[in-house]
Amino acid sequence: MNEKYGLVGFPLGHSLSPLIHGEIFKITGHEGEYSLYEIKPDEFDKLSSLDGFNVTIPYKETIIPYCESLDDSAACGAVNCVRGKVGYNTDVFGFRKSVEVLGASLNSRVLLLGHGGAGKMVAHEVEKANGNLTIATPENINSIEGDFDLVINATPVGMYPNVDQTPLDFGKITATYLLDLVYNPAETKLMSLARQAGVKVMNGLIMLVWQAIKSHEIWYGGKVSDSQAVEIIETVGSALMRSDKLCVTDKSVPYKPILLYGFMGCGKSCIGRKIAQESGLSLVDLDESIGNIPRIFAEHGEEYFRGLEFTALKSAKADIIALGGGALTSPKAAAFARENALVIFIDTPFDTCYERVKNDKSRPLAFSKSKAELLALYESRKEHYINTADYIVKDVYELRRTINDYLQR
Repeated sequence: MNEKYGLVGFPLGHSLSPLIHGEIFKITGHEGEYSLYEIKPDEFDKLSSLDGFNVTIPYKETIIPYCESLDDSAACGAVNCVRGKVGYNTDVFGFRKSVEVLGASLNSRVLLLGHGGAGKMVAHEVEKANGNLTIATPENINSIEGDFDLVINATPVGMYPNVDQTPLDFGKITATYLLDLVYNPAETKLMSLARQAGVKVMNGLIMLVWQAIKSHEIWYGGKVSDSQAVEIIETVGSALMRSDKLCVTDKSVPYKPILLYGFMGCGKSCIGRKIAQESGLSLVDLDESIGNIPRIFAEHGEEYFRGLEFTALKSAKADIIALGGGALTSPKAAAFARENALVIFIDTPFDTCYERVKNDKSRPLAFSKSKAELLALYESRKEHYINTADYIVKDVYELRRTINDYLQR
C-alpha cells in the first residue's frame, strides 16, 4: 500500500514537487505518492493522515506550533519538512549544496533579499559561517549600495506568473555571484539583469531537488547518490524549460505578423530567434534577407538602402520579422507597419546596445560613428520607436508574455 506524502502551502500552481518526488520514489524503490495540499492554517490537523509532508510559502513559520518538537536544522525558525510531529528544515541542506555548486562562500559579503521563512534560514547559515550579512527589505532596498560577493534572493518576486518583476536593480551594487531561490522561470528577470552585469548566476532548482532528497531520507531512510541527483535535476530542468516557453495554441488563426523593432544592438534578431525556436513560429531577419548591407551603403547610400528595406518588408512572409534599426523611419514604412502588423519596440538601454555593436563592421552606421554620435542617433530615434510601437518591452520575458497574450486573444 502506497504511503502518502505531500506539499502544504498556498498557492501551489507553480510547484514542480510532484515530479521531483516521483523521480525520487523511482530511484529509492519506495512505494509512495506525493500530492499538493492547498489548505488553511486551521486545517493543519488534517495533515496527521500523511506519512510526511513538506511546507512552502506562506507556512514555513506558521507550521511550527503544529510541531511537538523541532530538529536542530530548524533552529533558524522555519520548518519545511515534517515527519510525525517533528519539524525539520531540509532547505538548509539544499541551500548549502547550491552555494557549493555555484562556487560561492557564505563567509563573505552577502546581500540577502527578503527575511521570511527562506530568508531566515539563509541568514542563519550566513551567520553560522561568520559572513558579513546585509539584509534588504522593502523598506530599505532602495538605499542599499556597494560591493557584495554573493547576492541571495529569498523572496518570491519574479516567480511565475509575475516574471516581469525583480526585487533588485543592479545599478547601485556590484556582485560576483547571485543565487536566486526562485526556480520557475528557469531564468528570472533578476538573473537576466545580473548576467548582463557580469555576475555568475544560479536559480533555486538545485536547492529544490536536494531539499526533497533530504526529506526522503528523513521520512523513510531513502538514499540518492550525487549522480542520481544530477539526473533528477536534469529531468526537472528539462520539464521547467518546456513550461517556460511561448505557447502557440492555434497557428491556423490569421494573425498579423509581429515586427520586432528598436535600435541596433537591442536584441531584435537574437531574441526573435529564441522566440521562434521555442514556439515554432517562422522568423525573417530583414537585414539578412537584403544581403551585403555595408556594400549597399558604400555604393548607393542610406536612402537607396531604405528603399530596398521597405520592399523587403512588404514581401516578407513570416510570423516574426526582425527589422533593422531604421526600417520604419520613413512615414510610408511606418504607416504600412501600423496597418499591417503588430509592432513591438525592444527598449534596450543605449550602453548595452553600444557594447554589442561598437566593433561590428556589418553595421555601417555603427562602425562609422563615434559613441557620442550613436548616442545622438539613439536619442533622436527613441521617440519614433515609442510612437510607432503597439507594445514596448524591455527583455525576452516581457516579449514572450506580450506575444503569448496576442496569440491567445
